[in-house]
Amino acid sequence: MAIELYGSSRRVVIVGGDDTEGLLNSQMAALQTDSPILLIKEDEIPGSVREALDRLGVREVILVPSKISDSVKDELRSLYSVEEFPVFSEGKGLFDLRILDIALGLLLGVLLSLVLRRERREKVPMNVLTSDEERVVRSIIDGGGEVGQDELYGLTGFSRPKISRLVAELVERDLIEKTQFKRTFKLKIKKEFISDGWKG
Repeated sequence: MAIELYGSSRRVVIVGGDDTEGLLNSQMAALQTDSPILLIKEDEIPGSVREALDRLGVREVILVPSKISDSVKDELRSLYSVEEFPVFSEGKGLFDLRILDIALGLLLGVLLSLVLRRERREKVPMNVLTSDEERVVRSIIDGGGEVGQDELYGLTGFSRPKISRLVAELVERDLIEKTQFKRTFKLKIKKEFISDGWKG
């Protein structure tokens, strides 16, 4: 979910998934820093979270005090710049509770807006593309809407320099999205393409 909504983010909020108070505080932290939230276990960083941290390109972690073991905290500190988020306390009174309610409402609104924006992708006719650009776009679509740039060499038969040039042009026109993934790039369709046929 974090990858789908954000694509990339230098900063994330991390919280123990079994801690109700921590989850509430994580919503506030995410709202204040415009960062995605990742849930981990008390004594383990799940593989899916490790992959998300890698794909998002995370450099900074906002750690929300919750049920997280010291060993997990130490591991996070060894890999990222870690900042602890102040704990929300109900003892601060009704005013703070109202602030939290407003913050949660705003966060839900932002998430809903991102989801709706994602669903209402702009429609683009295929005939605005050159035949080479269309071959690249078709290859990404056939790959489920997201492929690694290295995969395009085999899918299209184009050379690496040609793929790099075509990808750069499509990214510049905001037709595809390019994000760093390990030692390569992930390419993702950003528009809804309409076509009666493929030029080939």
